[in-house]
Amino acid sequence: MNPLIIVLRVLGATIVDVAKKIPGLLGKLLKFSWAIFLIFSLLSATYNEETRTASLGIFKAIINHLTVWPVAIIESLILVILVAKVSEILKSAATKMDLKFEDEGILNYSIPGLIIAMLFNKKYKPAGGNMLLAPLTKYWKLTMIFIPILLFNIPLIVLFEELIFREMPLNTFGHSAIVVLFSSIIFGLTHSLFGIPIGTSMAIILLGLWLNGQYLLALNIHQDALITSTIYHVLFNFTAGTIFLSGTLFFKIKAFVQKKRGS
Repeated sequence: MNPLIIVLRVLGATIVDVAKKIPGLLGKLLKFSWAIFLIFSLLSATYNEETRTASLGIFKAIINHLTVWPVAIIESLILVILVAKVSEILKSAATKMDLKFEDEGILNYSIPGLIIAMLFNKKYKPAGGNMLLAPLTKYWKLTMIFIPILLFNIPLIVLFEELIFREMPLNTFGHSAIVVLFSSIIFGLTHSLFGIPIGTSMAIILLGLWLNGQYLLALNIHQDALITSTIYHVLFNFTAGTIFLSGTLFFKIKAFVQKKRGS
C-alpha cells in the first residue's frame, strides 16, 4: 500500500473533521472532495494487478476456511458489543475525572480533532466517526459506487494492518506478553488518526489482543498465522460493518418516514 496514500488519508480525515464545522458551500465542498478522493484512491488499487491479485487471494482463503466462520462471527459480535461498552465506560470515566478540554471530554476527540481544538480553536467540538466511511455516512448517492470498491479493498487494507501490527512486531521482537500488549495498543490508537474518538480507539485495543491471539494460536499449530489473523480481521470488519450499515439505514429510513408523516 502506497505510504503517500496513507498520509493523505490521515490528513484528509483531519480536513473532514474540520469541514464538519464549516457552514455553507466550503464545508460541503471539503467533505465531498474527501469522499471522491477515497473512492478514486481505492479504485486505483483495484486496477493495480498486484493488489487485485492479493485481494482475490485473501477472498479465496476466506472461502476455503468456511469452518471458522461461525466461531469468528460469534466472537466478532461479542467484540463489537464489548468495544462499544468499554468505549462508553472510558469516555464516561474521563468526563467524571474532569479529563476535559474546555467542556468536552478528551476521549470524545479523535487525535487530529484534539490537536485542532488545542492549537487552533478552543470551541471546536469533536465530530467523531471513521472518516474512511464518509461516502457511506454523508453521501448516500455515492454509496452504490463506494460499497463494491470498499468491499474489494477491505482484505488488502486488513492484510496491510496485519503485516504492520501482527507479523512485523511478533516476528521481530518475539511473542512475549509485552510485545503482544504494545502492538495491540499501537493498533488501537492508530484508529484515532482516522477520526475515531480516542476512547473508542482505546477500546479497539481489545480487538488487537484478540487478533494477536488468533495469530499466535495459528502459529502454534503450524498454520499460516498471517492469513489466519487476516481472515479473522476481515470477518470482524464485515460483521461490524453490517451492524453499522444496518443501524445507519434504519435511522435514515426512520427519519424519512417521520419527515413524510410530518409533511
